[in-house]
Amino acid sequence: MLRKTGADLPPDLAETAGPLLLHGIAGLPGDDHALRTDATERLVEIGALPGERLAGAYAAFDFTVDELGNALAEAERLGGVRGRALLYRAANRESLNATRAETLRAAFLSAEADGRSGAMSRAALPIMAELAPTPDLAWFAPLAARTLYRAGQFERAGAWLSVLRIDGQSHPESQEAYAELRPLLRLAGGAEPLAADTTRAAEQRLLLFVLSRALGQEEDVAWLEAAGPASAEPLARVPQLLALGDAAAAGQSGATVLLTVAALGPAAPQGDHPLALGYAVSALNAVGLGGDARALAIEAALAAGL
Repeated sequence: MLRKTGADLPPDLAETAGPLLLHGIAGLPGDDHALRTDATERLVEIGALPGERLAGAYAAFDFTVDELGNALAEAERLGGVRGRALLYRAANRESLNATRAETLRAAFLSAEADGRSGAMSRAALPIMAELAPTPDLAWFAPLAARTLYRAGQFERAGAWLSVLRIDGQSHPESQEAYAELRPLLRLAGGAEPLAADTTRAAEQRLLLFVLSRALGQEEDVAWLEAAGPASAEPLARVPQLLALGDAAAAGQSGATVLLTVAALGPAAPQGDHPLALGYAVSALNAVGLGGDARALAIEAALAAGL
């Protein structure tokens, strides 16, 4: 229908469109490549398309040599999906690691501001693979680790955290960043339990504790108690959560996945109660979907501000 009408579409249509309409927008012919790429970004963000599709969409933009050579300033002027495409193209052609990291940092922060962090992290994986985690890039390590954890690249993310740990021996800011992100190591399957951290907010401590325990990992409850009480938010969608538990107990993997979506809601994991997230992670783990359970746990931790 969109192809037949030939009508102009609102430039912000991809922001509110559902998955089916997004697929239609992403496949439209014509000159509005920014709108098509915007739809592709959203589809990659929700896992409906692979990151390679977004990388291809970014690569199809036309930029001048001057724009590519001054990508940081030009991307700030352009903003949005076109600015991110410019940053992606510039990072992909850059040979100096420090400049490439600086360009990627701008791309990741732009995506984060627009709610497209997952999409950009998946599109940029090949570029990140060429960027070695070295001490001179310790300033980039926190964002690199978050990006790789978000994309499911746990081992590579851990390598960037190692850079922070080593650099932290002489730079307090790196040590602080390492301590902040260290729980992601545990959620990714690391052997060391959650470390004592009385500075972390009670709500975040509750979430991390529940997620780790839901993955079947032993944690000391005293670590949680030391933080004091978290805010008492009501537990929503209780019937769906109970049905989710029944499906997991019966070993029904398909029903467990569907009920996880229903129990957490369309904006998951943003705004979900820690116990609901823990329940979902535990259910996925119970039916043999440990990888998906761990990915959900890490996504929830990142959404909570790690």
